[in-house]
Amino acid sequence: MRPRRMHRSFFRRHRFPLRRGIGLLPGLLTLGNLSLGMMALLNILHGRLERAAWMVVAAIVLDSLDGWVARTTRTASALGLQLDSLADLVSFGVVPAILLYRWTGASAAVPVARSFAVAMVLFYTACTALRLARFNVIAPTADPRFFVGLPSPGAAALGVTTTLAFPRPSSDSPLLLGPLVLMGMLAVLMVSRLRYRSFKRLEAYRRWPLATLATVALLLALALSYPHWTLWAGSVAYVLSGPAARLSGSLRRAPARYRVEPP
Repeated sequence: MRPRRMHRSFFRRHRFPLRRGIGLLPGLLTLGNLSLGMMALLNILHGRLERAAWMVVAAIVLDSLDGWVARTTRTASALGLQLDSLADLVSFGVVPAILLYRWTGASAAVPVARSFAVAMVLFYTACTALRLARFNVIAPTADPRFFVGLPSPGAAALGVTTTLAFPRPSSDSPLLLGPLVLMGMLAVLMVSRLRYRSFKRLEAYRRWPLATLATVALLLALALSYPHWTLWAGSVAYVLSGPAARLSGSLRRAPARYRVEPP
């Protein structure tokens, strides 16, 4: 009996702190997000733009996972929140702006277009920083079902998937301004007061589990068959969901005198 008691007491004193180990996982995922952002930036500097775009997509996946893991294991912390915002500023603020700048060839364009491109890069990065700072301030009291303003991963997703889905414009083409205007619009949406679904609580899965699983299966099949266009279309749908929800709410709250009565 004595050896067994010694065996149990030994493991009680030296047992592995499992909860502490699980608590490190969200931070490691966040650091993975940051590392992918830095690797994407290095690939942009070497001209490997498509590889950089896919690295940003992978960073978006890690960013989604770290929040889910932190909520599931109940290991969310103020330090993790700040670290996540710093990583997002690099991966979803700096990298997409520079990627679009290099992809459009704005550095070789006419001086007016080049100056506009530089202004959009600075504006997009500044709005990303403001969006993340506001999120950190209002996060403790905000409705977990919604984000206020377009999330920076959603803006980055549309920016980088545009470079994957469409051919690269030439430096003397008028289409050069399209991605730059898109960058400015995404920046405005990030600092707006529009509400976007956070998907932290999947009410659709609870109400219609089979339909939700079928939809996810269809999206996965499309993503495997047409990855560029599927990711781009999904990003467009999410970006437009905020203005569409605001417009729908405004129409529902419209005064009765502005509504057309049936004959």
